[in-house]
Amino acid sequence: MHIIYTLPGYLFAILLLDGLGKTILPESERDSFFLRISFGVIAFSIVLTMLGFLNLLNQKVILILACGVYILLLPTIKSNLLNYFNIKPHFSLLLLLISAYVVLVHINAFTPPLSRDALNYHLYLPKMYLKQNSIITISNNIYSFFPAYWEVFYTFLLTISNDITAKLFHALFFILTISLIIQILKLLKPGLRKIDTYCAVLIFIS
Repeated sequence: MHIIYTLPGYLFAILLLDGLGKTILPESERDSFFLRISFGVIAFSIVLTMLGFLNLLNQKVILILACGVYILLLPTIKSNLLNYFNIKPHFSLLLLLISAYVVLVHINAFTPPLSRDALNYHLYLPKMYLKQNSIITISNNIYSFFPAYWEVFYTFLLTISNDITAKLFHALFFILTISLIIQILKLLKPGLRKIDTYCAVLIFIS
């Protein structure tokens, strides 16, 4: 039941952010899933931060905002979905090793959050923001003095799902970092062999 509750929220957030990122990016950059998701997170976090300063950072407002944006972006989201199914996978031993590691990271994301960072600010602060309907400072928590977009963004994930979805987004950005490494290598050295990029990724994840 926990997975059934978590995955729809995770997929909803990905589709929403992907569509939002595609809308705000220049046309020349819209093919990059990494950039679409990243700029979607940035744009949504800025809006949530403004809601926090206006004392409107509550679950009802966030849900209305998310559903409204989703409806407006439906044509873009539908286009992105069709593009997902047109991706042609490339199989190799190194890619399988990387994929296996990524799967393990996602499986680990389904475990309860017990890390110090999560309990002190990554998940604790967003829950306090939602409880107070605002971005607040806590005298004994230094991290609350400079609220990060990432923690503010987690108010959205906690609203539509739960803390596991937040951990899954951490895993997603691990994948996006891998994608960024590959893109940087291609820019630095055009014509680089795929096996070289896979080796670089293996070095990173090890």
